[in-house]
Amino acid sequence: MASSPALIIPPNENYFDVTGTTNVLFFFNVEVNRFFILQFDDILTISHGLGVDLPGGVDFTTSPGDQLQCFSVGLNNVRVVNISKADGTSVVVGLVSVVDDLTPQLGGDLDGQDFEVSKINLKDYDEVTNAIGFMDSGTQDIDLELGNVVTAVVGVPTTFTFSNPTELDTACKFTLVLTPAGSTSLTWPGSVAWEGGIPAGSGFGTGFNSDSIGIFEFLTIDGGASWYGKVKSEDVKRVGFTLSTLSGVIESRKLDDHLQIVVTGINFGDSGKRVYLTGGFNNGRIYEHSSLLGYSISILSPTAIIEIVNSVDSSPQRVIFNNTGSKLFMVGRGNDSIYEFDLGTNFNLSTLSVVQVTRSVASESTFPSDIAFNNTGSKIFMLGDSSVHEYDLSTAYNLATLSSVQVTKSVAGDDSLAFNSDGSKLFIANGDELFEYNLTSNFNLSTLSIIQAFSLIPDTGSSTVGINFNSSGDELFISTSSEGTIRRYDLSIAFTISAVSSVQASVSVTSEDANPADIAFNNDGTKIFMIGSVDDSIHEYNLSTAFDLTTISPVQVSVSVASEDTFPHGIAFNNDGTKIFMCGLVNGSIHEYNLSAAFDLSTISPVQVSVSVASEDANPAGIAFNNDGTKIFMIGSADGSIHEYNLSAAFDLSTISPVQVSVSVASEDSSVQGLTFNNDGTKIFMIGSTSNSIYEYNLLINFDLSTISPVQASVSVASEDTIPTGLGFNNDVTKMFMVGSSNDSIYEYNL
Repeated sequence: MASSPALIIPPNENYFDVTGTTNVLFFFNVEVNRFFILQFDDILTISHGLGVDLPGGVDFTTSPGDQLQCFSVGLNNVRVVNISKADGTSVVVGLVSVVDDLTPQLGGDLDGQDFEVSKINLKDYDEVTNAIGFMDSGTQDIDLELGNVVTAVVGVPTTFTFSNPTELDTACKFTLVLTPAGSTSLTWPGSVAWEGGIPAGSGFGTGFNSDSIGIFEFLTIDGGASWYGKVKSEDVKRVGFTLSTLSGVIESRKLDDHLQIVVTGINFGDSGKRVYLTGGFNNGRIYEHSSLLGYSISILSPTAIIEIVNSVDSSPQRVIFNNTGSKLFMVGRGNDSIYEFDLGTNFNLSTLSVVQVTRSVASESTFPSDIAFNNTGSKIFMLGDSSVHEYDLSTAYNLATLSSVQVTKSVAGDDSLAFNSDGSKLFIANGDELFEYNLTSNFNLSTLSIIQAFSLIPDTGSSTVGINFNSSGDELFISTSSEGTIRRYDLSIAFTISAVSSVQASVSVTSEDANPADIAFNNDGTKIFMIGSVDDSIHEYNLSTAFDLTTISPVQVSVSVASEDTFPHGIAFNNDGTKIFMCGLVNGSIHEYNLSAAFDLSTISPVQVSVSVASEDANPAGIAFNNDGTKIFMIGSADGSIHEYNLSAAFDLSTISPVQVSVSVASEDSSVQGLTFNNDGTKIFMIGSTSNSIYEYNLLINFDLSTISPVQASVSVASEDTIPTGLGFNNDVTKMFMVGSSNDSIYEYNL
């Protein structure tokens, strides 16, 4: 048949040869549920639309010999289900055009129209996540058209429904990841048949830790008439709300010029898409900013400035919301009171009502600074004058039903407070410090006990006055007392020295050296090496169980390095153990030796290269490399700094550059002894003998000292040794090792 704008499809046949170059706009004379094939002899364009549904929703230009397989889903409504190119190349659809390519790439989203795709091999692919956010309505539908991986935070007992699975006789599976905000229960559809029976406690049952994440999998093969359910895990530990895992500043945002005032608090609403700052100390305003993405401070834009509170209290300190955002509560120092407002639109300050309820807290504090609720709104907590006060509310989120103070506990600050999701932890900010407390009974101040304190932002130039977390607790936000600046920190657990256990094993090496200075392992942990500064030697021991000091052998080999330095202090290997490096406190140099057998001191060569670093520090105490040996780091005990150098040839000291970066750590310890990194170079650890402690720092860029954070955590090892000199980890960072010269021993700890 000849091509035409309206291509007439004759009845009773299913294969047609189309000649001519006239473009085709639509098909005509096509009944419903009809299958046919068109082969084209010439070049023309078939337009998407007007009853023609082409793959990807874009026009297609034919080449001679191309075939289109078509199916009519309605009268004159034709879907092209497959395109076969004459030259055998693939047809790739994009948002703009259809292209031929032997290595095709999509130009945009591809709509498969529920058709079958076969014989494919997937690599490096993602799945769309349906992030529901905080669930507090009591019911939640899981719409599978929005994604097959679903995440949500459960705030109240919730009943689930499932909608829009795939059609009958096809398999539809999805994963549901739930984070509990406190103790709660789940009700599943009656059509779910559970592996092993209904989950204990309807999903979040006995033994489900509120610091954990529940992972559930569901499968249907009959279009959702029945489902198979499986509890993948109810004990996936969450890292959040653990200050010992705090990073350096990840993101910082100085807001607009109208915030050149003293900011006194920060809070989030609408699943983190709105942030609220209060301007205290006679400013009397609340500032609202919004973002399309939750908890993303880099793309905030101002949406409202509310001055109505000025007539209520001239010094607002903090605002918080009820669970739905229909009420706003403010604490102020102008009248030492807590105030309740209504919001016509949830979390929208422009719809703020006049004050509805006012309750004075002056009898507890004349300097109130912050407030927080428990998860149900039946308790409110007020921070003021370095104490936290607990009150009951007989009607949830209703200040008119406020009780007298029930519990008062002294704390280490009075700038800001925040709880974790289930109320088992409380955090207090005071200046540049952040304090973490445990509550053995959730949201019960009478069970409060302090865990630890952390220096938070010594580099900001102003004090922390507001703290808040995202819903999962793995991001911390602070507001500072001037210029409306918000900073974001991450919290993660790996290489967290504050998680160190008590000492698990110790081994004396005094028979080899009365002043052991550093240690190193071979790659699999079956050998440990110690360098000592009394007999000026490196000593090699075997471990019959990898990284287990209780299985250490007598010394196997000892090699003197006194000809290079009479006070050797640090050692390191290259990756394959064919080179060993030593630094010493006397000659101010780093020395390189070869090993003809990997990690075997009996095969050590004379010194191959010696490089002076005395211009940086006359007493180099420790050395470490990056993973590929193109950088070496030296810590010096004279100036208390870490120095970074480049190596143009990996692990070759003869190619060392001048010093690139120097960072002082003397404020932590005036007698630094050694250093090491975590596996990927995002953390660096320093050991010092003045404080007898190990210090942990973050690096925003791997193995780049110029991006070092303030100290994140520190751990004392004084109970083991008062002159700690070296440290190291096993490969998976479940163990830490320290060597000290006051007791001439090596110590093993669990992490």
